Formats: sequence, C-alpha cells, structure tokens
Amino acid sequence: MDVQAAFAVLLMFAATVNADGEASASFRGSEVTLTCPFDGAWYDKDTKLSETDAYTFQYEVPVQYDCKTSTGRLYQFYVRGLACDNCFELDAFLFIGMVTADVIVSTVLMIIIYRCNRKTSSDAAPHPAKSPGRAPPIPHPDYAPLNPNTRSMGTYSTVVTKMG
Repeated sequence: MDVQAAFAVLLMFAATVNADGEASASFRGSEVTLTCPFDGAWYDKDTKLSETDAYTFQYEVPVQYDCKTSTGRLYQFYVRGLACDNCFELDAFLFIGMVTADVIVSTVLMIIIYRCNRKTSSDAAPHPAKSPGRAPPIPHPDYAPLNPNTRSMGTYSTVVTKMG
C-alpha cells in the first residue's frame, strides 16, 4: 500500500498540468509554480499577491489563485494535492532506461558465469575407468538378503510388492 501511495504522489507531482494553452502549474517537492500566459496580476480572493507572469509558493493546503492578465482575461488555478519536501521527479524514460540497463547487465553477468563454470568443469581430467579384469567384491554376510519366512509379520514389517 505504501508503494502505491508513493507512486500516486510521484505521478501527481511529476507532471506539468496545462490549464489553458500556455497557462500552467508545475510542482517540485512542496513548491508550486503557477504560470499565466501573459503578464498579469496574481490574486488570492481579493488580495493582490504579485505582478509577474509566474507565481511560486510553498504548498500546504488546497488553495485557489486567480491571474488577471493585461487583456482582462481571468485564469483560475485551484491547487490540491499531496506534497513533500523529499519528493523527486522520476522521468519515465529514465525509469525505463534503468530497468533496461539492469536487465542487460544481469544477462551479461549470467552469460559470463555460465561460460566460466563450463570451462572449469570441462578442464577437469576424466575419471579413470575401472579395470575390466576384476570381479565384483564378495558380499558381506551381514548384508545378505532377508528371508521372508524369518521376518516378523507385524503390520508395518511387511513389504508390499504388488505390480500394476
């Protein structure tokens, strides 16, 4: 669950949201930058905040800011989300590149280990064959096969030798 929450926050703040063509809102950690398409004034309700085309603030609670351009057009920005100081942006291409590089390095490493093991095992001298003139050793009397007539007839002492 923690991983899903981290990905949700990451995806939410990694992207730039286009509000109306050139108007945008961008997030970086807990810092939010709102950009108006033209020079204008930024307002928080009726309070004038700034006279620039971009307004940057630290995000703490959901807020709504207005940008009134010199042409009289009003752009409204409602900012709501989860922000943290330790968050960072992860580019999709960077992530895919890291995964691809990991797969390639792992494959190369497996091939190197396979080839090194194959060489060491084939370099070993073959085992000498037994001489064909010797007979097998005589079995020891302690290891003679059991006589079924002398064995106990208890429940767990019988050997079942059914075929099929």
